[in-house]
Amino acid sequence: GASATGQVGATAANGAILIGTGSSYDVSFLRSNGSFAAGVPSSSQDFEVQANLTVNTGDLTVSAGFLNTGTPTTLTISSGVVTATKSTHFIGSQGAAAADDLVTINGGSNGDILILAPLSSSQVITVKDGTGNLQLSGDFVMNGGHERMMLQYYNTAWYEISRSDNN
Repeated sequence: GASATGQVGATAANGAILIGTGSSYDVSFLRSNGSFAAGVPSSSQDFEVQANLTVNTGDLTVSAGFLNTGTPTTLTISSGVVTATKSTHFIGSQGAAAADDLVTINGGSNGDILILAPLSSSQVITVKDGTGNLQLSGDFVMNGGHERMMLQYYNTAWYEISRSDNN
């Protein structure tokens, strides 16, 4: 049926709605098992939304111009190691010790962004440069409860993007 001037819509065997002209389609939409996907036929084409768009994947929300990574969860250091499971984490020391070193962060895929914060001002966390898989501009001591460090994962290592000491 007609979906816009000069545009036709068709339904593919998988239930996708295809919009375009003739046998060439400019965009496709698919809803399956509670999920919705939209796509264009090649990476050289853009897909633009001319309205407010809300994307909610549980922990990551994009809405009204803000990116929200959700409430941080706590990771506790074990022998210098934590395993990231989402984009924001509080870091606690092993056994709630007064101080601990973070040398390795497991988890992550190329391009992942990670934001770390200390769990408590009573647990001093030193994020160590070059000891494990952390490539930083030097060690970073998180000792006031308000510090933040942003990292990006690439080829087995986490690279520092920025740090903020807000004491």
